[in-house]
Amino acid sequence: MSAVIEVRGVEGVHRMLADYMTPKLPKRMQDATKAGAEVFKKPVKAEAAKVSKRLNRSVSVRKAARDRPATILTFRPKIAWFRHFIIGGTRDHGPRRASALFFVPGWNPYSGASSKGVGNNWVRVPRVRGVKPNPIIARVFTQYEATALAAIDRSLDQSETA
Repeated sequence: MSAVIEVRGVEGVHRMLADYMTPKLPKRMQDATKAGAEVFKKPVKAEAAKVSKRLNRSVSVRKAARDRPATILTFRPKIAWFRHFIIGGTRDHGPRRASALFFVPGWNPYSGASSKGVGNNWVRVPRVRGVKPNPIIARVFTQYEATALAAIDRSLDQSETA
């Protein structure tokens, strides 16, 4: 897609921008950003599947709530609430006022999991190791950026001729 611009006064600017002020432009831009986001969906799902099945299921392409027209690739928080811990990592942490953490491995009263199979043995640890960041989105973006931009250009070209 290329453009030649020749401006002659304020009227020339208004005439030149008239095509870009039509109501069709937001729809064209929405379609173009969706085409770009769809390029990233499959590779992000593949990367997320290496980490967690739930993280894989949570990948979706949606219309942006703000800054429209735009489409974003997101991890749905109701499915993978822990996504930011994986992508950003965590630091080492421990109790503030106690000397150690005590817990039964595998027991979680909220998910219904039990401690069966571990013999109800308590574990005592002074600290919990952090998790290194796993920048899934950044890795996929660097690899597929050119493909996404090409998809956006194709979408804009198709909608311009239509």
